[in-house]
Amino acid sequence: MTSSEIGRTFYRGAAACCLLLASLLAATRPQRASSDVASISASSTTSTTTALTAPNPPGPLVQKHADGTIWQYIPHAGLWGSNWVLLDNNPATVQIAAGPGLFQLHRDGSIWVFGATPITGWFLLYSSPGTVAIRTVYSTCSQYCFVPLLVWLHRDGSIWTNGSVPEGACEQTITGGPMCVLDNNPATVGIVDDPLGNVYQRHRDGSIWKYSLSNSSGWQLLDNNPATVGILADGSPAIYPTRYFLYQLHSDGTIWQYLPHAGLWGSNWVLLDNNPDAIGIAAGLGNLYQLHRDGTIWHYVTPPIRGWALLDNNPATDFITSSSGNTFIP
Repeated sequence: MTSSEIGRTFYRGAAACCLLLASLLAATRPQRASSDVASISASSTTSTTTALTAPNPPGPLVQKHADGTIWQYIPHAGLWGSNWVLLDNNPATVQIAAGPGLFQLHRDGSIWVFGATPITGWFLLYSSPGTVAIRTVYSTCSQYCFVPLLVWLHRDGSIWTNGSVPEGACEQTITGGPMCVLDNNPATVGIVDDPLGNVYQRHRDGSIWKYSLSNSSGWQLLDNNPATVGILADGSPAIYPTRYFLYQLHSDGTIWQYLPHAGLWGSNWVLLDNNPDAIGIAAGLGNLYQLHRDGTIWHYVTPPIRGWALLDNNPATDFITSSSGNTFIP
């Protein structure tokens, strides 16, 4: 057995030991309404339905509550006795990011990575007081990589990464650490990435810009709509090797999907929902979710507008994230 195989065996064995702890923690879960997707009403204000069912179990989904607790969704409750398992309970947490790994950002700018053990299994990765947002970086590296890959945004608009980038792509490198600045624009207020190695930024004027880590072609303008308040990217490389999914949320609650080739739609952007209660979106493995201001989480099961299934109903939820291919509790 190689050293790599020994490490992976130890990792999985340690994660398995967390099952009992996770079940005990789940017992302290705040009371919530049933999240059974078999009994559903539509999230759209323009139509209703009572017969929507998700065709496949949702992809890995994680939510953060206002008190800083972090919960992972388990499609089949099993030993946990609940579909939601507590991963951490730190009131300093202000944001979470899921991808090839799970991360949390604290209000002091420190970034922490999850190591498979709930509550105690979080490790400090970086500490940068100016950090206001974090996103994972997808690569061919597995979840057992020593250094998780990230993109993070500073309050001055600069975008940083600790991942490998094309020669000449960095505007600035930092001595003493594997970090570089991908861009330094004070107009930047949001960042996301997809599993194909593309990074996106949103400017305060609503414009959306795309950058590919696989080449140094610079930033490409995809849209310029002042109503845009959020963006999200996703992909399933194993199913669609060259296709990415990009979504945007408008201030009126409408959710739009980007199509690189307009085709029959006549536009690069297709409307998926128009509910004014929507305040956040998340995606993973081709699954799209939206968060409402009342804490409910809805899973998109098609068709547009009418095809949203209720997944959870907890007024404490204020942030959601999902990943393409990774679960964080084995």
